[in-house]
Amino acid sequence: MFSLISCSQIPQTIEKHPVATLSRSDHQLQQLIHVYQQFYQQLSPFNDPQVGGNNGKLPDLSPQNLAKQNKKLNNIYQALINIDSDELSKENQINSAVLIYTIKNQLDSYNNKEHYMPLTAESGFHVWISNITQKINFKTTQDYQDYLSKLRALPRYFKQQIAWMNLGIKAGITQPKIVLLGFEQSIKAFIVDDVSNSDYYQPFKKMSAQVALKTQVKLQQEAKEVLREKVIPTYREYYQFMVNQYKPNARDNIAATSLPNGTNYYQNRVQHYTTIKINSNEVHQQGLAEVKRIRAE
Repeated sequence: MFSLISCSQIPQTIEKHPVATLSRSDHQLQQLIHVYQQFYQQLSPFNDPQVGGNNGKLPDLSPQNLAKQNKKLNNIYQALINIDSDELSKENQINSAVLIYTIKNQLDSYNNKEHYMPLTAESGFHVWISNITQKINFKTTQDYQDYLSKLRALPRYFKQQIAWMNLGIKAGITQPKIVLLGFEQSIKAFIVDDVSNSDYYQPFKKMSAQVALKTQVKLQQEAKEVLREKVIPTYREYYQFMVNQYKPNARDNIAATSLPNGTNYYQNRVQHYTTIKINSNEVHQQGLAEVKRIRAE
């Protein structure tokens, strides 16, 4: 799954200069920044919320859609790295470097099949998606209807994530067993008998004054029905999947190198986080040297 980077990570439109001072490469970069910004907006409904439209949708994580998005992103990347950086202004050299770094990480994430493992030792998609309560500015009736549409889409979203996790089990791309101890409790926290106690119901406890009281009651009843029939059962199914299928089949080795293609994956992450061409052994040796230096002071 593509990581949803923040807008602050997207190089913003470069400062305007007189046209004569811009090289051909500068113009090419400006166009690609615009293309990438458009790509980013349509990558997820969260990136371009529209009342009565995207505001009522969740990301599509189907294999077809992820493959299509990866192809589009790779086209942008190839065009970007083919720009003659020596012809760019100093400011645009920075813009280009930041965008290359950002896009390469997204491509690497897909190629390394990180979407097969949409969870960490501390959390997972089932927690992250609950933030949809904060993705809508609840003022009008339409805002609440959009939110209900999101809730109705949760079962499909969970099924897509679980499908990727099943592929992860088959491929040996899972979290280690040891870090999953008690993980199911984070799922169980969303399973409540009284749906009015659900975190997902919170927006309906104190509704906007712009919504008529009669409409508020109707929306509250609708929310409870959606939670009872769709949301809570979805969390129950995921809980059973985690306990009965995922945890028993999780890998035993905690090392990233134990993953398929793990050595290359680990090296890829080392270079991403250090931003330089260096291998893991060199990082280790440099760390030992720094510790020795500090202790000698």
